[in-house]
Amino acid sequence: MCDKLTRSGRWCCILKGQGLARLYPHPLWRQSGDIDVWVRGQRRQLVEMTRRLTGRREEVTYHHTDFPVFPTTPVELHFTPTWMFSPVTNRRLQAWFDTQREVLTTEGGFPCPTLEFDVLFVLIHIFRHIFDEGIGLRQVVDYFHVLRHWAHADDVSGRVEEMLSRLHLRRFAAGLMWVMHEVLGLPREWMIVPEDERVGGWLLGEIMAGGNFGRYDQRNEGIYHDSPRLQRLAWRVRRSSSRIVRFPDEALWEMPWRTWHYLWRMKNGYL
Repeated sequence: MCDKLTRSGRWCCILKGQGLARLYPHPLWRQSGDIDVWVRGQRRQLVEMTRRLTGRREEVTYHHTDFPVFPTTPVELHFTPTWMFSPVTNRRLQAWFDTQREVLTTEGGFPCPTLEFDVLFVLIHIFRHIFDEGIGLRQVVDYFHVLRHWAHADDVSGRVEEMLSRLHLRRFAAGLMWVMHEVLGLPREWMIVPEDERVGGWLLGEIMAGGNFGRYDQRNEGIYHDSPRLQRLAWRVRRSSSRIVRFPDEALWEMPWRTWHYLWRMKNGYL
């Protein structure tokens, strides 16, 4: 898939999944689900490309669309790796992603982001699951191996810690460090920020209650993608409200962002 995209003149790289498997002692220990591929280009052009190549009109969100090119393995084509609800922090994040586009590694046989990119991106991906669905320990184990490599890298810089502050993620990162130390034995010298037991204890409770994608969270019972829209909205409001004290910047912007996102998708025919 990467070869075909590259030959057609499209810059691309593999996010998460197979890209993180290369950091495990044995890559096949990391069971991957779908393929997340980040492709450079204007969103509308990329949507037209996917629809032309697959003959299908998949839904489009701010950061990706489905790209069903394999019969048994789902593919998500990303216009951007991820996002933030707050417009200020999202602008900072997207600007940082723009600086990372040309810096790739081909370790594993296909283009992947650098280790510095994954230190920030994987943490944000876990943070996103605080608001969408739930966090699984597999995601935490992924981050353990990212930090294991980062701690032994020769070119460690202070840019990651600077971005954590600019994106208001230091508190979440500190809680995640505590979880990783308590559950996985993460050495303190590998931590990107000092641990925070209070946030970490709450975060571990969320992980244990919900599991991967929140499949075991009894608070989510009856809430599915095909549930009535108002029912899902009420669930999101309750969930977001419960996070305001710990992560106010994102929690307060969630509902305005989702309202804008729905209207934007409707206007552009992406629903």
